[in-house]
Amino acid sequence: MAAITDTVKPGDIISSDLFNRIIELLNEHDALLSSSSSGGTGLSITQLVPASGPYRVGDPLSILGQNFQFGIGAARVFFNGTQVPTFQSSSSDTRLDFTIPNVPGVTEVGTQVDLVVLNQTQSVTRQVVLKPIQNPLQGNVTVTWTGVSPATFNPGDQVTFSYSIVSGTNNSATWNIDPQISVAANAAAWNAQVSVRDSGGNELNPRQVTLAPGQQVDVQVRIAAVPSGTNGVIFGLTVNASSGPVSGSSAVQQFTVGVATTPPDSSFLLATVPIWSSGALVGDTLTVPGGASRILVINADLTVAGNYTVTRKVVNSSPGWTVNLDSGTTDAFTINAGDVSGGAHALRLLHYAIAASSTATTPAQVQITVQRQGNTSSRSIVINVVRS
Repeated sequence: MAAITDTVKPGDIISSDLFNRIIELLNEHDALLSSSSSGGTGLSITQLVPASGPYRVGDPLSILGQNFQFGIGAARVFFNGTQVPTFQSSSSDTRLDFTIPNVPGVTEVGTQVDLVVLNQTQSVTRQVVLKPIQNPLQGNVTVTWTGVSPATFNPGDQVTFSYSIVSGTNNSATWNIDPQISVAANAAAWNAQVSVRDSGGNELNPRQVTLAPGQQVDVQVRIAAVPSGTNGVIFGLTVNASSGPVSGSSAVQQFTVGVATTPPDSSFLLATVPIWSSGALVGDTLTVPGGASRILVINADLTVAGNYTVTRKVVNSSPGWTVNLDSGTTDAFTINAGDVSGGAHALRLLHYAIAASSTATTPAQVQITVQRQGNTSSRSIVINVVRS
């Protein structure tokens, strides 16, 4: 059909004849495009599967389109300058299936790269966002109680407990935060009053925080109103954080309604070091074969000079477990003023041999407590121990 040369001025009436000729011309062009895409050497990309990125190194990807010339071995795909080495057997002249290769320079925030498809004579380029390969989540997370406000609380009071969560994992992760109150009576009534909040007091719903490797965040666990008739009642609060296979626990802290709480020593932190803990420590659980021992390593990050003592025990004296000093570790050490001058941090690695008898109770818990002499506050870390 000949090109349409009719012109229309403002206010003119558009005739049905002109409109029909426009539709006919569009249909002719559509037919020509369909014919071109189904034969010849017209190379095109019509769709990526999955359709939206960002994509990640090591993930499967499919490119749909026309005239890839896979059948004659001419199809090639590049991400920037990195070529896809092989295609899956399901590939064809209209579909290329493959695994995204390792592309240098891409970062976790996402890097825009050129996705280039070539056949024997042509190329087509698209921009996609690519991230590096995602390794399984490994490492640990440390949950530490840091304080309570008010220090003395009574029935009917609102009370807020502060915790820090530190990621020790290889990847960014979203952590589910699960606070649990244990008490002799009416535990459900206590837990119904609990909410999780950010450091500014805003409620987290869902109860989650996302942390990059090494990142720390402060959260609050709030009891909206301490149940009535509980003056003098002792209860425990445990805060757990979990993401996939990795979990950590604050261990239980005990509080008494109507009695002032001594806060933990805020001048230092304790954290496990999984890489040096015999490879048996996953999250906050150490696995020990019956009749053997495994090493537990704890890093003490200190900011105040003084003499420190360390106590170690098996919680509730669970039968069959012992906590012994490993070589080079003592139950007392000193941090000199020069070690922490100018805001410096002094690091001490504490090594312990955790032993299980062949009949040791499982699971059990081991507690390590560090206290600076002359200070009423201390800080503890509790590890679950399991006999294999």
